[in-house]
Amino acid sequence: MFRVSSVRVQTLRQKRASGGRAGGLEALLNQADFIKLTIPNERGFFGVVRLLVGGLAVRLDLAYEQMDDLQLAVESVLLDGLPKGRSVTLEAFIEDQQVVVWVGPVAPRIGARDERKGTIDFDRLLATLVDQASIVERIGQSWLCLAKRIPARSG
Repeated sequence: MFRVSSVRVQTLRQKRASGGRAGGLEALLNQADFIKLTIPNERGFFGVVRLLVGGLAVRLDLAYEQMDDLQLAVESVLLDGLPKGRSVTLEAFIEDQQVVVWVGPVAPRIGARDERKGTIDFDRLLATLVDQASIVERIGQSWLCLAKRIPARSG
């Protein structure tokens, strides 16, 4: 049985309305809303993550393939890049015609694999799924930043 009370979603507008101060990354986002989701890194919560990414994709009118790529990238990070049972935070927002999803904290060498096992290189997988993937130091911890371009609308 999972507890929904352990999932928190907050937009920047809600944070300001509740009297919270915007600082760090949030200060950079003062012109746009973002969604912050904190969950235990357990498979039972991956549906919530898929719903978050899928909802963003629908609002942005992304093609199914683009939404699926972004969902798969985020889920791959949760499955392979983070210890199970630990809390993980996702922050999603729109910036410069792209969807940006921060996942963290992660291990500084996320996705390091033993080549002899025949596994797909994690960096190569992410490069196939998203337009940009990079590990960035935030608040003394490593975070993974994933970005997927939003195609220009025709018509």
